[in-house]
Amino acid sequence: MSGTAAVMESPLSKIRDEGARNRIATLTDIVLWANEKFDWRVRPRQDGMLRAIHQFNKIAYRIGRQFGKTECMALIALYFAWVKMCPATRGPAAILRGARILMASAKDDWAETLYDRTRTLMESNEDMRLMIHEGMDRKAERDLARSAIRIRLSPYKRIILPNGSFIDFRGPGDKGEGPRSKTYDVKIIDEADYMPKAFWAAEGPTSINAPAALTILSSTPTGKREHFYRACTDPKMGYKEFHISGEENPNMTEEKKRELLEELGPEGYDREIRANWGNIMAGVFSAECIDRAIYEGEFLRVRVVGAETKDLEGDVLRRLRDFVAERPKELLVGCDLGTSAGSPCEILFAEADTLRRRLRPPGYAETPTTGAMPSMASGDDLDVIGIITLIGASWPQIENVLKAVDQEIRVRYMAIDATGVGAPVCENLQYRGGFRCQLLPFDFSSNLVVGDGMRKNSKVWATDALVSMLQRGNLGLPDDDDLLYQFRNHTVDLSRGRPKYSKVDDHIVDAARCLAYAFYKDYFPGETAVPAGQDAAVPTVELRAVKQKTDMPTHTGKTKVCGIPIR
Repeated sequence: MSGTAAVMESPLSKIRDEGARNRIATLTDIVLWANEKFDWRVRPRQDGMLRAIHQFNKIAYRIGRQFGKTECMALIALYFAWVKMCPATRGPAAILRGARILMASAKDDWAETLYDRTRTLMESNEDMRLMIHEGMDRKAERDLARSAIRIRLSPYKRIILPNGSFIDFRGPGDKGEGPRSKTYDVKIIDEADYMPKAFWAAEGPTSINAPAALTILSSTPTGKREHFYRACTDPKMGYKEFHISGEENPNMTEEKKRELLEELGPEGYDREIRANWGNIMAGVFSAECIDRAIYEGEFLRVRVVGAETKDLEGDVLRRLRDFVAERPKELLVGCDLGTSAGSPCEILFAEADTLRRRLRPPGYAETPTTGAMPSMASGDDLDVIGIITLIGASWPQIENVLKAVDQEIRVRYMAIDATGVGAPVCENLQYRGGFRCQLLPFDFSSNLVVGDGMRKNSKVWATDALVSMLQRGNLGLPDDDDLLYQFRNHTVDLSRGRPKYSKVDDHIVDAARCLAYAFYKDYFPGETAVPAGQDAAVPTVELRAVKQKTDMPTHTGKTKVCGIPIR
């Protein structure tokens, strides 16, 4: 008996016709099919992640940026739409129908990116390109049903192939419930770690109607410990995980790595490019970025004990007025009122360079005025130039100080933490009226509307904005022991899904979050702030687009919604 194991004969070897054999091999292998249809060349690691669709029906791709996962998702969708036929029963007879495919992403414009990449692939094949007909009425669609690739543009993009297969391109929908009552044979969820919880609650029941459906989750980790994290780490969920770093892209040069590391910071690079989860308890701000942000120069530092000062606002103003007298730039103010009466109130003053603006809000790929990428030249867009700490001051004293600052100092926006105990102070200031600057109540417990339908906690957004500014070198910090201590020791707990930030010694950081809100409010000169109605506790402000849609922050009454585009 031979010592070598018997080799099982391939079923294809029984087919004598070589052409038929090759054709079947191509149709049953996505990599061969992509090479034939689109002259597509597989990169290292892409062959394994693509061919996994032939073995598993639940796949999680944890992939860093710069690897080309969007193109892979488009290939998978087109492969199943072109090749797959599914059993369906109509009356007493079983027939074959085309595949129903969903390509979803966490924002409508990200779903648009999936559509654009899929469309580009189709147009790279001459036969497919000639078959494409876009935006036809239903009668024309019926006439060309067996000979054309039809594209419907509303209510969402849908590509329909002659074999009856279709691909839907959808965002999460209103309140994240886009997939409710829909049944698909193939579900591809891109940027799955950004999907709201409501999406997964709506998506779950759709799997019951199609238990054999292929489900693919693809994302770069955000650091959250939610659905995508569990899919990758919990064997009970049944997903096959593929973890691929963006560094494995053969086009990733050492120079490109250095640029990304400088832009994202060590922690951001580890998560965004290497696709690692990050620490559950971690420092929020990179020590390296903080050190780089410290500027050499004069700044104002005032500590005043309210109970020992009869004329608190006068004492503060005397020190502040002389310091800012020779500064030509307009000021922004961020204020944290503390957690209770008598606790420290922190007021930050910052210079905003509106004439040399380069920094864009998180989520914007280009500047709104020219369309060009912002310069990364040296120099800051926002410098924190003053810190005033009011110790043991009463609410009326704090209100008088803020009112006096508005009257005596040239301030454009004053953003105040309106969470909890800050709400009545904001209310009193708003109702007293007479402010020259724009007063911005900023409720950390509110949500952000991100793009079309997504929501993000406002405190999380403001933190991400500060991190982004520090990483890009566009935030200047004074060499103040209290400020630097709080920034360096501010931590976040990611074990519960939503980030939970430390609340010890964080008042200066909270004031800086308010500064970030004021800074981005001022970014778009085409936006006009107008009153929009008032909550019982917090006055509200709505931003109405004048020239273009920008999704800037808005507080809208009882729903507490504000919107800023961020990824």
